[in-house]
Amino acid sequence: MKKTVMLWGLLGCLVLGMVYQFDYHPVKGRSMSPTIESGEGVLLKKHFNVTRYDLVAFRSRSEDKLLVKRVIGMPGDRVIVSDHQLMFIPDNGTNLGTTLTFELKEEVAQRLKGLTTLPEAHYFVVGDNQALSNDSRHFGLVEADQLTGQVVLRLAPLKKAGLVH
Repeated sequence: MKKTVMLWGLLGCLVLGMVYQFDYHPVKGRSMSPTIESGEGVLLKKHFNVTRYDLVAFRSRSEDKLLVKRVIGMPGDRVIVSDHQLMFIPDNGTNLGTTLTFELKEEVAQRLKGLTTLPEAHYFVVGDNQALSNDSRHFGLVEADQLTGQVVLRLAPLKKAGLVH
């Protein structure tokens, strides 16, 4: 009896830990294809430190939904905004191997005009399928308080379950 109570207590603690540490998110849309396909489900780690190229989920400010994208730009990254382009300039403090350039919507280019570095707690995110992705090129930078989790595993469908990079 005592072992059963301990086992149930341990199981309860494990479940509570999972609930507070992780979340499940079904992905809709093809913006992250081929990495994550529409209809697949991913496990999100709620408490994490953002690093470049992480897949993150965040709450969109323009739409009331959760989006999944890849982090390209980090706070402190050197940038140049010219016309409708944002260029990330590699330096010794980043792991960018080359200059990255993105075409921006006019409104986004206007908001980012004059930036020389990405502000603290702001990220530039892009979908892996850039032709179909609504991302920072269209809505601007994502703030840290919008982030809800880091994608760590694909859970569904079961035949494709595993790590996501």
